Amino acid sequence: MDLGGSSPTLPGLRTIAAVPPPPVPRLDPPWSLRPVDPQGADLELVHAWMRAEHVAKYLRQPWSREQWREELTRQLQGAHELPCLLRRDTQPIMYLEIYRAAQDPVADCYPARPHDLGLHLAIGDRALVGMGIARTVLPRIIDALWRADPRCTCILVEPDVGNAAAIRTFLASGFEPRGEITLPNKTALLLTISRRQEDVSREPE
Repeated sequence: MDLGGSSPTLPGLRTIAAVPPPPVPRLDPPWSLRPVDPQGADLELVHAWMRAEHVAKYLRQPWSREQWREELTRQLQGAHELPCLLRRDTQPIMYLEIYRAAQDPVADCYPARPHDLGLHLAIGDRALVGMGIARTVLPRIIDALWRADPRCTCILVEPDVGNAAAIRTFLASGFEPRGEITLPNKTALLLTISRRQEDVSREPE
């Protein structure tokens, strides 16, 4: 499986542990990203979105409010995942998780480098689905992540193989398919996008 650049060796636990948590990418207006507040309005929004039929069908996380409070708190206290809300002006549009792939079960399916980043995303409002929002904003998020972490050379997504609309969006945004993989809760299509080789910030040997 060619993920761009030279063939990596599997990173050691010490190397992975030294990598900082996922960054918060800065987007140009009208778009913005910020970490989720695991209390109050943010919690209510994420809880409602994850119980929406079109989201629960593929993410399979229609948990209780308390489960989501615990999950978001756990993510924010760790170094593996960063839950965020994408807004257009002041309107929440999308739930987005940015994660370190080398610290995730997906690392069992491909040779993850320590700084690789993965994305989970969901547009919670059914009325906004199919309007091209993800195709518009995803390239902006990718560019912002390259800027936020110069040592990241690969960003990946792993949508459910049955989620044809999401797969089309990722392909249109420049991701390349790498094959089907088996994850704990789904069979997924692994897609990756690589930083241009001339922009790669080399890691020390």
